[in-house]
Amino acid sequence: HFYANWWNADFRRLVLNAIVWTAKLDVPEKGVRSEPFERFRALILTGHNHPAHDWRATTAALILALEQDPRAIVHVSENIEDRATTPPRGARREDKSTPPPHVGGYNIFDYDLLVLNYCNWGQRGLSDAAKSNFIRYLNNGGGLAIIHFANGAWHPSLPNTKPEDAWPEYYTRICRRVWEHRPPDASGHDAFAPFQVEIANVKHPIIAAFQPFDTVDELYFHQAGELPVEPLAYAVSKETKQREPMAWAYNYEQARVFQTVLGHSDESIRRAAALIRRGCVWAAGRDELDFDPSWQLTEGALFREGSPWSPQDSQKRAAIVAPTEKTAVASGADSKVGRAVPSAPPPSAVVNDGALRTTRLAETRSPGTPAIAGREPGSQDEKDWIDNRWSRTDVGQFLASTLKVPNGTVTRALSIRIGDHDEAAVCFDTTNLNLRAGWTGGFLKFDAARFGLLNLPKIDGQVQFVAPDGPGWIGATGRFSGFHVHGKRVVLEYKIGDTTVRESPWYAQTNGWHIFTRTFEVGPTAEQLALNLLGSSNDLMMTYEISNGGKGAVVKDGSRLISISIANGNGAFAKIENRIALNIPPRTKSESISVVSWVGTTNEVKRLSPDVLDFGDALAESLDKFQTPNPVRWLPALETTGHVAPDTGPLAIDTLTVPYDNPWNALMFLSGVDFT
Repeated sequence: HFYANWWNADFRRLVLNAIVWTAKLDVPEKGVRSEPFERFRALILTGHNHPAHDWRATTAALILALEQDPRAIVHVSENIEDRATTPPRGARREDKSTPPPHVGGYNIFDYDLLVLNYCNWGQRGLSDAAKSNFIRYLNNGGGLAIIHFANGAWHPSLPNTKPEDAWPEYYTRICRRVWEHRPPDASGHDAFAPFQVEIANVKHPIIAAFQPFDTVDELYFHQAGELPVEPLAYAVSKETKQREPMAWAYNYEQARVFQTVLGHSDESIRRAAALIRRGCVWAAGRDELDFDPSWQLTEGALFREGSPWSPQDSQKRAAIVAPTEKTAVASGADSKVGRAVPSAPPPSAVVNDGALRTTRLAETRSPGTPAIAGREPGSQDEKDWIDNRWSRTDVGQFLASTLKVPNGTVTRALSIRIGDHDEAAVCFDTTNLNLRAGWTGGFLKFDAARFGLLNLPKIDGQVQFVAPDGPGWIGATGRFSGFHVHGKRVVLEYKIGDTTVRESPWYAQTNGWHIFTRTFEVGPTAEQLALNLLGSSNDLMMTYEISNGGKGAVVKDGSRLISISIANGNGAFAKIENRIALNIPPRTKSESISVVSWVGTTNEVKRLSPDVLDFGDALAESLDKFQTPNPVRWLPALETTGHVAPDTGPLAIDTLTVPYDNPWNALMFLSGVDFT
């Protein structure tokens, strides 16, 4: 299923033995032996960075990202002066899989690729020997990858930098785009947030057949440099309103150099893993793989057996060197990378999602049984509770949880899949009766720590709209009653005062537009009701007429516009304290009203006309049909085998078999049950 299987010599022997046997040839007594492929070695140079950058967590993510290419062997040096190590007199080491015995003291000439995840923020510069050897390494054809804020290293604008700490060759030629702190041309970045990375329309092996992807990162802009670069990827900045380069590649003397400004956090590295891995493989002078494993495969993955570095060990070494020093990431490093890496893993195997997991040579478990089954609690530790099966569980059309949205946290969130093919999702606040956010792409992603039960799920997609925090209905009290599920449709039901309100969110795409709809069925009310819909970051709002005579409004956020219109029913938009609200007039009977919203740019919205929008089945004329139950979904019924104890005394222990292996990949947790 996955390339990493071929790390295992026994797996290769099994497959090759089978091929020889099916060819009716004699299988050697010890099986067919093989070498999988030519390995290449990469050394991550790290050990320090800007205080806001958790270099241990991003280094762990870089290792897992690069070693998704099974040819790569990745080591880590926390001593930037390893660049000063004297080059070998002969050829590079022949054994390319055995790591050096400790972190530090590496010889850069033993490696095909250097990955720079370092910045000397508040630190002195490189020694002359390290600079000289580094340039010699590049002149000899060694590869280099520069990650995120490593482009700020050894720059004269770094705070408190002395002239002797700056390295002009690095920030003018080796690294072609650098972070400049000095005005008037100071560099900057958007706030850490989701955005989409687009792929440039240029021919380069790094991006051959590569697709756009969503990430969560800092979006760098105004990076300084005179030498030309050809962007391989870019993203649109909310600050500059421009397409900003995200990655590029070039040659320095005989070296290939790949640089990306992506990679602020470990999650940022994972989401950009395919691009970073491709760039590093190219810089190392190797051909790209034929496909890119999903970035989710590195969530909860472990280091390969024999890896000499882990963030936990790194933290321990730092504590030994400076036991009274509190690092800025001491607590964060363990919590982040504890999901991913043990420092000295026992023999490992590849499970069905391709990620390396720790296994122990014990009795065979039933499919779906957690790794800790049958082990005493005293022998378990945090890494034994890493399990990413939540991400593969079919949770249905909805999930109740606490969820962070871009403008706050929804304590009692109901996340709902919407669209014929589950292309989008929304978050409904059941306390405030407020549809807080909508997004496209995935649904939710779950942390692998503690079986996914420790940390909150996160939005897995591109957020398209956000509603104001607080009560959804203005000046009214409400209470959530529940919801109906009919196939893929979910109908929410709640009370506003004495008025019953039902609403059903939905999503459709037409002519490339992301269209979100909300169909309301509002019961009789003697008072006008007002519903918060969208918040605006400025005072721009326009109304316009559409073909059915309903009113519309637009909220502008930079170059993006969210347009809303009333597709049917009686209502009107109003602006209340920089928010757009929907006013629903009094009524003597239940009536429906549908609100349509879509996202675009200033120019695109101006080109809107009735003939370009075809809502199709997105608008429900009536919610009645969605309130009747559908046929049972969770089939087939699960049957398990029980075992009655042979005991005839007053106490007996019977055994119930737990269906850990089930059609929905659902996790099973048991509690104590007493019968008296």
